[in-house]
Amino acid sequence: MQSRYLTSSLRVSALGLGCMGMSEFYGPRDDDAAMAVLDKALTLGIYFFDTADMYGCGHNEALLGKFIRSRKPALTLATKFGIVRQPGEYRRGLCNTPDYARQSCEASHLNENVRAQDVQLSDAEQQAIRAALSSMTIRGERYTPEGMKGING
Repeated sequence: MQSRYLTSSLRVSALGLGCMGMSEFYGPRDDDAAMAVLDKALTLGIYFFDTADMYGCGHNEALLGKFIRSRKPALTLATKFGIVRQPGEYRRGLCNTPDYARQSCEASHLNENVRAQDVQLSDAEQQAIRAALSSMTIRGERYTPEGMKGING
């Protein structure tokens, strides 16, 4: 399997596996089948998996956590947050405040099964976020590029 650098230090398989459908949206979930797909992906050299805390309202991260705990594979996970849902509801809201980002990382079902949580952004992503933050006010607090100090080191 070929690989690609997403940043100067983050190398991933050229193909990734999106795991959303393993928890909802495309029919009933089947954890045994999902685990078999995850195993097959690793066999094929795919070690870049994508999830989010809203897929199955945490189920997808829990499923990947179970997979990691039982197999202990070397892989890279991309997880996202910011879309807020309640279990049993499809209605969604958005929350991208720094407090919610911190809360999502702390509440992640992946925490006990992964070695580290790093925020890795490309230079272009950092520039885009800085530009967006330079004119953003959330809950009366003005965000500035100086607020980005914790990103990528």
